[in-house]
Amino acid sequence: MTSQNYDASTHVGNVEGSLIVNNFNSSSRLPQYSIVAQVVKLIADEADMAPDADRQQDDYDIDLKIEHNELHEHVMLVDMYYEYASIIERAFNAMDSERLGHKNLVLKTLNSFYKSSLYKRGYKRNADRSAFVRGNADFIVDDVIEKTKLLIKDSDSVKDCLLEDFLNAVHCVVGYGIIECQVLEKP
Repeated sequence: MTSQNYDASTHVGNVEGSLIVNNFNSSSRLPQYSIVAQVVKLIADEADMAPDADRQQDDYDIDLKIEHNELHEHVMLVDMYYEYASIIERAFNAMDSERLGHKNLVLKTLNSFYKSSLYKRGYKRNADRSAFVRGNADFIVDDVIEKTKLLIKDSDSVKDCLLEDFLNAVHCVVGYGIIECQVLEKP
């Protein structure tokens, strides 16, 4: 087939293969609003505050969860949650005061990222999920972090965040998901 240029407004010739029409004008980008991004922004805005050094970890028996899931590289996310718990709770309370259910929506989103990662990594339905997670926990958490960053990277909510504050806040939110049993398995 010979290559010819056509003006699509006046003529469409025979087309073989894929035809992609892109009418999206990037200069007229629609605003992106994300609850996860709002929480990350609220946490990032308080990033310079002192961490909660005295926060107790006994409430969640987190060491058992870490051992059960064989989490290694990302144990620091759990530690970050405890260090920044009051900031994280303030962020969620602020969002829930705006509209109840935002906290649950963030947790559902993290859980869907977790489940998506399981299948991406080769998990088969009806298989022993806990055994599968044990061999893949750090990779799965990597996926959840990347999916969270991808979800909110274009959000207007975080456009003024410093990159370091943004990454720290994403880690805090994913750590919260681990604590709340939405990411990884409950022992």
